[in-house]
Amino acid sequence: MEVYLNSNTENLRFPVIPSEIGKNINADISGENIVKKGKVNIFNGYEPSSISLSSFFPHEGANYQFIDGPTTDPYSYVNKLEKWCRDGERLRYIVTSTPINIPVRISHFEFLEKDGSGDVYFTLELKEDEDIIIPEWTPPNTSKSSNPSNTVPNKVYSRNLEKNELSKSSKIHTVKHGEYLFMIAQKYYGNGSKYKKITSNAENLKKYPQLKKSNVIYSGWKLVIP
Repeated sequence: MEVYLNSNTENLRFPVIPSEIGKNINADISGENIVKKGKVNIFNGYEPSSISLSSFFPHEGANYQFIDGPTTDPYSYVNKLEKWCRDGERLRYIVTSTPINIPVRISHFEFLEKDGSGDVYFTLELKEDEDIIIPEWTPPNTSKSSNPSNTVPNKVYSRNLEKNELSKSSKIHTVKHGEYLFMIAQKYYGNGSKYKKITSNAENLKKYPQLKKSNVIYSGWKLVIP
C-alpha cells in the first residue's frame, strides 16, 4: 500500500503510511414538520467526504526498517503541504490497493517535533472537492418565425475542468477485476506488448504515479488509452 497526495504539477508520496486509512461519509438529512404527521426526515443529498491523516516525516538519513528508500528533509514535505493548504490547491488523494482516489483540498494542517529525533509529526485534514456542474439553459424563441433547429444547445461548465483536456482520439478504460495491462493493450492495439503506451501516458501517471515503477493495476481505475 502507498499513499499519495498529488497536484497537477507535483506528487507527494508519504514516506510513512498513516496508521489509519479511510474516509468519513455523511448524508445531509434534515427534519421537517408536517401537519398532523409530525417530524419526517428529508434526504437532501450527501455532504463532501472528510479524511483525517496522522503520521510523521522521518528526519533526513533515518534508517527505519519500515521505510522504503532514502529519506529527505522532512520540512520539504511540510513546506509543500503548507503551500497547498494556503493556496487552496486542488489535489488528488490516492491510496493504492483501495478504491480511494478522489479530488480533495486541505482544510487543516499542523505539524510539530516532539521527541528530539528530528522527525516531524503531522495531522492533515482533507475535504472531498467534487466538480460543480452547472447546465446552461437557453429559453426557446417563441416567435412564429423561430426555427427550432436553431436553438442553442445546452452547455455544461465545471470549475474544475483540467487545463489539458484529453485528445479526441483518446479513450477511457475502466479496469475490471482480473484484467491486466497486457490484456488491455491487446484489446485496443491488437498487440499486448504495447502496454507501455498506457503506463507512460501523462494523465495516467498523474492519477496513478505507482505506474512509474509497477505494472500492477486495480479494478476501478480509469485508464486513458492514447
